[in-house]
Amino acid sequence: SARYPENTLLAFRQAIRAGADGIELDVHGSSDHTLVVHHNYGVKEASGRFRYIFDMHSDEIRALEIGHESGHGVQRVPLLEEVFEECGDAVAYEIELKGLTSEFLTAVVRLVKDSRLLHKVEFTSWHFFLLALLRQWEPDATIGLFVAPFPGWMPADLGDAIVRAHATVGGMNIVHYACPMLTPACVTHLHDAGLQVYAANCNSTEDLERAFALGVDRLSTDHVDLAVRVRTARQT
Repeated sequence: SARYPENTLLAFRQAIRAGADGIELDVHGSSDHTLVVHHNYGVKEASGRFRYIFDMHSDEIRALEIGHESGHGVQRVPLLEEVFEECGDAVAYEIELKGLTSEFLTAVVRLVKDSRLLHKVEFTSWHFFLLALLRQWEPDATIGLFVAPFPGWMPADLGDAIVRAHATVGGMNIVHYACPMLTPACVTHLHDAGLQVYAANCNSTEDLERAFALGVDRLSTDHVDLAVRVRTARQT
């Protein structure tokens, strides 16, 4: 997304071409219960009016134009179904659930299963009750827990212990940390608890080198080509 409009088929296509093992996307439910892929909860229309995705009809959302400062052309908001059709099972998916209802969750899970991609998908969300409901419905689902920055009064080792407890009790599989929050001890303790570690937003050579050195299981980046170069250099 550093080079192409975020959450668009063009960005996903180019990421895979550059060597990405997976793609991250944000899924919302429109007012007519269509699953659309867009990063933000709302959009600013040409008239200047701001509207939330869940208040808009899918036809209105599909009419939006998404550009990028790189000038790679205007793209449209894709449907989740279109992303699956475009990318298939050749790539893994991290789906951030940004819908707000159990009906939304039902629709996402149904589409994932109908597309035979449950084994390829990690579900994440800041809406923790949706994740709890998902775990209840789908014991085989892979679910990731986002970790917010710890408050100033909280020592890092206490924060890490609370994260491990939340992830374990909640039946999570993966824990997402911002890269600067991770330490060797944190990664070791998470692995010992049977959790995978995800380093988020590794957008510099330094962050990428650090994430790989820490032995994380997954990482996200806006610069796939850079991440592939750093990984390849470490493997040679």
